[in-house]
Amino acid sequence: MVSPVIKRLAGEYKGRILTVKIDTEKKQNLARQYDITGFPTIMLFHKGKILMRLSGAYPYASLKQELEKARASPPR
Repeated sequence: MVSPVIKRLAGEYKGRILTVKIDTEKKQNLARQYDITGFPTIMLFHKGKILMRLSGAYPYASLKQELEKARASPPR
């Protein structure tokens, strides 16, 4: 289950990242816009650009590593 991992990371990165959970059944336009076909899909944005996109459940350490890697080189 991904929710506890996301909540933990949200707490650790409070003030540096904003976490949002979207119900793609209700927001089908967003699912189409970002081509979300697998669940869960985790995306990290910076100034409207996608820095990271993952599909599937990741353990805490792996997700944190991917998050750090993406945050280390935001697009200009």
